[in-house]
Amino acid sequence: MSAASSSSKAPLERNILRGRFLFPLHRIVCGRGSFGEVVQALDMRTGRLVAVKVMPLDNLSDRRVDQVVQEVSLMKELSHRNVVQYIGTAREGSNLNIVLEHMPGGSLASLLRHYGPLPVELCRRYIADVLEGLRYLHGKNVAHRDLKCENLLLCSSGVVKLADFGCSREYTDGEQAQTILGTPLFMAPEVATAVGPYNPFQADVWTVGVTLLQMLTGKQPFAEECASPMKYFLLISKDGVIPPIPTHVPATCRDFLLRCLVRDPKARGSIEELLYHDFIDGTGPDDSTASAAIPTINESKA
Repeated sequence: MSAASSSSKAPLERNILRGRFLFPLHRIVCGRGSFGEVVQALDMRTGRLVAVKVMPLDNLSDRRVDQVVQEVSLMKELSHRNVVQYIGTAREGSNLNIVLEHMPGGSLASLLRHYGPLPVELCRRYIADVLEGLRYLHGKNVAHRDLKCENLLLCSSGVVKLADFGCSREYTDGEQAQTILGTPLFMAPEVATAVGPYNPFQADVWTVGVTLLQMLTGKQPFAEECASPMKYFLLISKDGVIPPIPTHVPATCRDFLLRCLVRDPKARGSIEELLYHDFIDGTGPDDSTASAAIPTINESKA
């Protein structure tokens, strides 16, 4: 091919969002959901990879669109080490694109699918990150309301961050929640039974316990017994019912779970209390060998 013909070749068309976010030549999908999909892009301003949540508005109900607007408004106000960072929003055609911090480790649910139940020591580290993120949210009067491993993302440094704020909202001046919202198998009894207004921050504490059980067992509690949300609602409405706790966990871990999974919301531990629980700081009597649970690898020196 001659130099003249080579130089006259048409330039490669690139898919660039708002003149800033460059999509790859071949679409890289990070995740999918009922909303659409999350794809990878390159922020040409910073040189960093980002995640773009692509939501076809034609497929969304008016109620869901309102929910997305509320979610974006909320994320704009959040900035914390354990919360996925919101970068921006752009609408192109019938798609709404929400640009977020790229989390290369994916969700903890994906981690469980690949690696199975996680070691207690790793669960301790991950749940501590979750508690820090929730402490920040609750300090801003925001309840997450849909905590689970699917909504916890892992960055390259091993830090866990809270994501997906579609069910989240701000509650001020002692305001109570009244709607059944979230993922059924993770709902606190007072949410699932819909007996009246409830404290959404205390409901988040219950989901911390269920999420920890999901990490420890590799599955959602009651998943086998409750094939439908209605079966779970009927089961959790019975007095004394809480998710089963594995027998292999240390005593401090069991006690931590029992502080979360208290059916009486007012008797549950607060996020602040849980952060200083023996299970989290590793000072319990059954944690004397914790440092040896995951051996250290001696790095070779060049």
